Amino acid sequence: MNNGEKQDLKILIAAPEGFTRAGLKHYLQAWPGGAQVWEAVDSEEAITLTASLRPEVLICDVDLTPDGGVEVVTHLRDTLHDEAPIVLLLGRHLTNDQLMAALATRAGGIVDKSAPPEVLFTAMSEARQGHVFVSSPFITQLFKNFILLPAASGDAAAKIAAALTKREFAVLCLIAQGLSNVEIAGRLNLAEATVKSYSSHVFEKLGVRGRVQAALMAVSAGIASASLGHPVLASP
Repeated sequence: MNNGEKQDLKILIAAPEGFTRAGLKHYLQAWPGGAQVWEAVDSEEAITLTASLRPEVLICDVDLTPDGGVEVVTHLRDTLHDEAPIVLLLGRHLTNDQLMAALATRAGGIVDKSAPPEVLFTAMSEARQGHVFVSSPFITQLFKNFILLPAASGDAAAKIAAALTKREFAVLCLIAQGLSNVEIAGRLNLAEATVKSYSSHVFEKLGVRGRVQAALMAVSAGIASASLGHPVLASP
């Protein structure tokens, strides 16, 4: 390709509603410098097209079917690793669990569907520069979530540690960091299937439904400290 030849930004839109896809496609084709835009109607097509077309940006509806947008991002991270696209998740009226799960995927941004169209361009520009964009309503929700977290308690941390084996506790700490099963397996030198087994034991013993609730419990107990989408291990 000649240096002077135009290189369109490759974008994949994954949303269940045709009206949403058509509106986004029409708007995104005005991207400065040009854009090549594809559409996916469900999570399976989003994963398949991402693997084959390798878009730089994936704009994915949180409510994608049959698997949600968060699950799509997690799958792409686990399979494509550093070659996974920048992902902007679209949502409206997200529950606290949905918001925390979206942040934990390390997506490039979470955009409120009710925001003005130009916000999407801002989000894309920020994400391409390595920043995380979060729409204002979700930032407010995040602050409220963190305020509502109970104060760190040594007793709570001790109870969690006592309920888990040493290896299960290590897995919980890495879940709280936002790491995927593949990343945890690499960190602990375990098979991915083994990590999944440990994770299931952790959820069962702590009485939580999944990774987000387990991470929040670790944060509230003082085992990990909260940060935007990347809870980090607290000092021993």
